[in-house]
Amino acid sequence: DVQSALNAPNIVNRGKGFEMEFGASDLAEALRQKGHPVDMGDLNSGLTAIVFDAQGRMTGYADPRREGTAQGR
Repeated sequence: DVQSALNAPNIVNRGKGFEMEFGASDLAEALRQKGHPVDMGDLNSGLTAIVFDAQGRMTGYADPRREGTAQGR
């Protein structure tokens, strides 16, 4: 679901290797074994998402690592 996706460890690649949160350590080791540079640390995306249901109602979700919320009407 959307909230689980926002709660998941953040992973970023800006062309110079992977930056990952500690919760993704299993994936980090697999990437290292393939020769990819990986830097582990704290990341906070601040992502938010709004989901529209079949009736057009909106429900907001937010990354719990940052302040703020996402709200629908």
